[in-house]
Amino acid sequence: MTVIYPMHEVQSREYPILQETLSESKIKNLFYLILGLARDFDAKCEVVSLEEITQLWLLFPNSCMDCSMFSHEYKEILYTLQDEFELTVHGVSEAYEPASLMFHAKEKQLTVTYQNISGNPFFQLYAIHLQMNFSNEVTGRFVKSVLTKWDFSKPLIAVEPYWKNQLKEKDLFETDTDIYYYDYIVLEESEQRNELLKEVLSLKQLAKLWEIFLNEQVTPYELSLFEQGTSHLELFRLEMSLRIALLNSKIRVVLTSQHFEIYKHDQRLWLDSHSAAEGEKLFLKILFPVRRRF
Repeated sequence: MTVIYPMHEVQSREYPILQETLSESKIKNLFYLILGLARDFDAKCEVVSLEEITQLWLLFPNSCMDCSMFSHEYKEILYTLQDEFELTVHGVSEAYEPASLMFHAKEKQLTVTYQNISGNPFFQLYAIHLQMNFSNEVTGRFVKSVLTKWDFSKPLIAVEPYWKNQLKEKDLFETDTDIYYYDYIVLEESEQRNELLKEVLSLKQLAKLWEIFLNEQVTPYELSLFEQGTSHLELFRLEMSLRIALLNSKIRVVLTSQHFEIYKHDQRLWLDSHSAAEGEKLFLKILFPVRRRF
């Protein structure tokens, strides 16, 4: 990264590391850190990619923190991540000047170095920016793909199946997910796992599930969860994602006052409202939210 202005060291503080972090996967530990920051700051963040994929920044524009408290609270996870991601925290100090926290991990000790332009002491940072660097291009592309889609308030991440074979990282993905289409990164256990799962799927991910149903006549497990009950918001998201899937699959629905017909490339498709298949029942529920007589 090109340095815009020279920074001077203010002070260094050392923190002993007494225990290891939550996961064997460093990528998963990175997501633990980001989830913790999103909750601490109670703010949405913006993902910015610099210098192609080797560097990512997470911007929390309406955030502030006490530097000492931050370092103490996150010392174990920062220690674990530092060699892999070279994390730096940037912000604006209480004196309205750019400042940063640099981290160095060695022999069960995390050293935190305070830097700013003037060299004067500072204790707080505002408008927090978390910088991370990637030596592995695949890891960088994966982390960027997750961060640009993830709702940081949710401790569950849905990931396209492609990535599991690309990364092959132990303890990153939930292992007991053979019935699902997507792979999942679980950051917190929840008794309402299925409800949370329905919330974390993006419109694009839902549309992919619809496309599998429309083109292969198979109902992905995640899609079947919605047939068991839907909220108003879920119903809207299902309809929008179905619209996307119909366009992508080149399927059109012809609806008149007397009947309806479904075509794919001029070939008519048939659905049965009495079918046991959740996909068919859900499709017709979305197509006809109000019972009508033809």
